[in-house]
Amino acid sequence: MGIRIPASFPVGKKPVTISSSLAKIPPKSAQKPVLEALDSDDDPDDDDIYASDEDNEIIDLAEEEEEEEEEEEGRNGKEHEEEEEEEEDEDEEAREEEEEPPKVVVLPQKRKNKSTDHRAKSNDIFILLNCWYLIVILPLEKANHARISEDQEDEIPIPKITYTMTIFSLRELSKPQARREPKARFIVLPSDLVWSDVRAHIKIKAIDVLFPQQAVVDDGAFEIEFSIPRQVPTPLPLLSEDDYKYLIQNALKLKANPTVKITIKEVAVNGGVP
Repeated sequence: MGIRIPASFPVGKKPVTISSSLAKIPPKSAQKPVLEALDSDDDPDDDDIYASDEDNEIIDLAEEEEEEEEEEEGRNGKEHEEEEEEEEDEDEEAREEEEEPPKVVVLPQKRKNKSTDHRAKSNDIFILLNCWYLIVILPLEKANHARISEDQEDEIPIPKITYTMTIFSLRELSKPQARREPKARFIVLPSDLVWSDVRAHIKIKAIDVLFPQQAVVDDGAFEIEFSIPRQVPTPLPLLSEDDYKYLIQNALKLKANPTVKITIKEVAVNGGVP
């Protein structure tokens, strides 16, 4: 009895010939083939081919190897496809990166406090103003202060002297003293005025009272005396520059409103004798 093997194999399976499989059977097993008994119901057909158990094992091993090879080829094919897909994805990403414009990275900025900015600006302005004052204004103020000091020293106020004049004509002098009515005049002159100018001012006042109609008056037509309250109580003649210096020296001892009393008396008719 033998094993019945179908003449046709399933689709996708490679047929294996008995001759090639039998070459792999060991010698002992080849000399003593063992055949499976067929069931009484299974009648062998003419088209069936009978093989031993060892042949079936060899066929099964061959089929398993083929299946493993196909599975391995399928896995390799999948891996190859996956690799190609990954390469295509990488190429697409590279193209997209080249086509995409460069991304602008926006860095987060800290919000500035308005009060802090205003305070910083105020400090900057204050510093600038101080520098401008120290560089420009302060030197000008010092120069102006020095100039004003010099001007004040140069412009020291000169004390002035008030001269009150009492003028007596010959007619008034001939009257009793209680009945005399002299003419009064005054003049204010600087204390640094020279004697000749002071004498000219006094003479003009005397001529206006004593000789109003005469153009020329002799110096001997009247006499001049002076007295200073609390300094020179007794009248003294004012005839020379030395007398004038003594007058100024004593008049300036009066700190407030120095005053000199001048007495003018007519002593002779102009151009003649009394």
